[in-house]
Formats: sequence, C-alpha cells, structure tokens
Amino acid sequence: IKYSLKVVVEKRWSKNYKTEFPFTVINPTDVNQPAFQNQVRNSVEKTLCCCLCRSGIISIDARTDWVGYCSGGTLVLWVTFNNQSARTVTPRVSLHQIQTFFARGKSKQIVNKHKLLTGRERIKGKNLLTWDGTMLKLPDVCSSINNCSIIKVEYFIQITLHIPFSTNLSLLLPITIGT
Repeated sequence: IKYSLKVVVEKRWSKNYKTEFPFTVINPTDVNQPAFQNQVRNSVEKTLCCCLCRSGIISIDARTDWVGYCSGGTLVLWVTFNNQSARTVTPRVSLHQIQTFFARGKSKQIVNKHKLLTGRERIKGKNLLTWDGTMLKLPDVCSSINNCSIIKVEYFIQITLHIPFSTNLSLLLPITIGT
C-alpha cells in the first residue's frame, strides 16, 4: 500500500510552505508458519420460495487448502454446489480486500473486489456441481495488516451463486496474504 502525507504550513503575510512525503506500509507476515497452514471451511444454504410453494434448497460447501497465501500465488479451492431448486444458477468467485482506516474514534472502509472466476459453468435445477482442487491465481496485492492501530487490511474469498429473480447466495472464506 502506498500512501502520501501532505503538510501545509500557513504563514501570515508570507507564502505558505507545502510538502508531500510518500511512504509505504509493509507488514511482513510469514505464511509458512503452522498457524497459516490450516484449512478454512464454511457452508451456507438457502430455501427458494415462490408465493406459497417451495422450490428447493440451494447450498454451498467450500474449503481452501490453507489460511495463508503469498501475493500472486495459487489458491486451491474445493466447492460443492447443490442446487435442488428448479432454477439455473451461476457460480462466481472473487477476492475481497477490505481496508479499514481508524482516526479520531471514527473509521472508514474501502472494499476492493478482484474477480477470480465468473460463470464458467451453470448449474441446472436438481443438479450437483463439485470443484475438486480448482486452482485460482491470486492477484498481486499487499499483505494483510492486522496488528496496526490505524490501518487494517483483510482478505476474503467470496463464493456466490447468482440466482435469477432472487437474492444471491454467498459465503466468505477469510484468508491471510503474507510474505
């Protein structure tokens, strides 16, 4: 992450002094530690309804091979999509970077989304789709920052099923980007 600090010194009866100082925040996180070599797993399900009739259950069960990854590395993903409804759904995978800035008791969040996989295959009604070890290349992004009092950078893999005429079904897998 690259930041810049702008300073203006206002002087009465003379020209103001202005300067800008660029700096970079680097947080070394060794993802080869045993704490980062565990799997992350999550599942979610949703029942679709149309008026009073139930259409069926749609579910996502997902896991990654590790918690920690290097920027630009490869993420391995195992996902089971179970579509017991009558609708055709489309899977999507993205990396979400959440930057949170803290100052004077307030905070501001910026969310950046990086598409990793979009609509490669559709899942028709009453079908099951399994991704066994699907490899996804992570973009070059900065490291996670969790131990700073003014800046926090977190990453999540979001797996979404786009459901026509309904709200999408999504699940998040928290990961750490390190060195």
